[in-house]
Amino acid sequence: MAERFSLYARHSLLGSNALGGITRKLVTGAFDPCGVIVSWGPCQLHEEIGMPGPDRELMQAAAQRIQKLSDDNWWALHDSCQLMEAEAWVGPTGNRFGQSVHDCQRELRAMLAQAVAMSRDELVKTR
Repeated sequence: MAERFSLYARHSLLGSNALGGITRKLVTGAFDPCGVIVSWGPCQLHEEIGMPGPDRELMQAAAQRIQKLSDDNWWALHDSCQLMEAEAWVGPTGNRFGQSVHDCQRELRAMLAQAVAMSRDELVKTR
């Protein structure tokens, strides 16, 4: 059975002194029992929830968790991209698949980087 995961980022509503905010789910997906990502994708805007402002320790723990998830998943599509660069699958279909894998890797890394940056920004605001 696949283990689900989600990455969230919090946005303040009223600046750094806000008592509330919006938490947006950026990425959701699933791992197989071996820890390999079997699915992932960006979330829709309607997956936002209101959340009271976290204290410093909670925000630090959240930022560390987001960084760990980012580190754990940064190389998720690297092997597939390398195989496609080595022409593991050739022809028009292979080319389309290779391009798709590279696009997915760029998109995943951009979302992970955004989640880490947003968590760091929020951590700085809680000082």
